[in-house]
Amino acid sequence: QKVLASVELWYRSGDWLAAKAVIYPYIALLAVLYLLALISTTLQTQLMAIMTQGFLDKLRCEMFGGMQDLPIRYFDSHKHGDIMSVYTNDIDTIDMMVNHSLTSLVSGTVTLIGTFVFMITTNWILTLITVGKYLEERAKGKTGDAIRQLMDLSPKIATIRRDGTEIT
Repeated sequence: QKVLASVELWYRSGDWLAAKAVIYPYIALLAVLYLLALISTTLQTQLMAIMTQGFLDKLRCEMFGGMQDLPIRYFDSHKHGDIMSVYTNDIDTIDMMVNHSLTSLVSGTVTLIGTFVFMITTNWILTLITVGKYLEERAKGKTGDAIRQLMDLSPKIATIRRDGTEIT
């Protein structure tokens, strides 16, 4: 908002040289933040590749050890290409799952925590109201479920006794 106010002030006066002194630090800050994001994404990708390859190497060694324990008749009844194809496809599937799932999990967690911290620093009262509404809706859902379960416990047919006679 400070940038917009500065631009509006100098737009009216036409003195753009004075606006540069206010706007350039913000542009430099954005460039630095973009560079930090680029570096952190590159580091995350490299670390995930190293971790995934280490995990897959151990998995391949365990699978090979398990394959060596198989009886010879297993290899006689299955084609060599089929066995290797299954192993390769399974390893590739696990690679994709570990690589993408873990990255998404870490990224989502950081985004969630960052959003919550941003909400608290921007307007903590509004954050408390938002969290309170979420908890209220969650409690309403659980209360409704509990009431439905209690209603299911009630007998389908009731017998009423009035003056010694039973009414169904």
